[in-house]
Amino acid sequence: MGLYVEACVRTDLETLWKRTQDPAEHQRWDLRFTEISYLPAESADPAGSTESSEPTDSRDSRRSGDSSASTESSVSIEAAESAAPGGPDGRGAEGAPRRFRYATRVLPFLVVAGTGVSAGERRRAGGDRVSALRFASPHPLSLLAEGSGYWRYVPGADPAEGIRFLTGYDYRPRWGRFGRLADRLVFRPLMGWATAWSFDRLRLWCEHGITPERSRTHWQLELAARAGLVALGAAVHPEALMLAAVAAVLLPPSPRTPAARRCLRVPPGRSPGRAPRLLATLEQS
Repeated sequence: MGLYVEACVRTDLETLWKRTQDPAEHQRWDLRFTEISYLPAESADPAGSTESSEPTDSRDSRRSGDSSASTESSVSIEAAESAAPGGPDGRGAEGAPRRFRYATRVLPFLVVAGTGVSAGERRRAGGDRVSALRFASPHPLSLLAEGSGYWRYVPGADPAEGIRFLTGYDYRPRWGRFGRLADRLVFRPLMGWATAWSFDRLRLWCEHGITPERSRTHWQLELAARAGLVALGAAVHPEALMLAAVAAVLLPPSPRTPAARRCLRVPPGRSPGRAPRLLATLEQS
């Protein structure tokens, strides 16, 4: 996987699972996405057909049965991410895939959207959990063409150790040689930072009850304070400007403010993260 981010979250596994697998909660803390939602079951039909040659009574009976089955099942889907976008919500049959849609507002007048499929496993021999997805965006202005990724939830031996929440994901950029260069120099570092910042935002929510909306406000206020410090230095003296700029960059963030620097960006031991087998089944489907 091209990108790796890991955070230690001291909370219970069910809380972390719900806040990462429920699209309504996922989109609150993940900076990379404006909207994540499930697609209706009919949308999973590659041909997009909604007509059938079955008799009406037969179709109605089958649809009624499908509705009952979907009510009783719990689909695990990751809305993205991530990488990684989108994610499993743990509401379906173990490992059952489901399609989703994601959107990101790049500019006030520009929304880039895509779709994907994902699945999750809640019951594993080692006590950990995993979700995986693949995704793509047909939007011509989306540098990200297609990709895949996974999330792992690894509880510590002692509950006080917290949960290792980590992701690995990669994607293929579009726009040819220019896209590959833009991705390497700008977009990929930005995606890595946004993922890590979002993971720490999630940690603050789970550990301290600081909602994603509040933590975003804390971050904006702190950015404004650092910018004000630099402006003050510029008004005083060139040397003061330099000192203020260094201080603005090096001063640690408030404990109530999300910070990408608190997350690991390289796998322990610098060995590539191993993708779960679940991801391979999605890619083969």
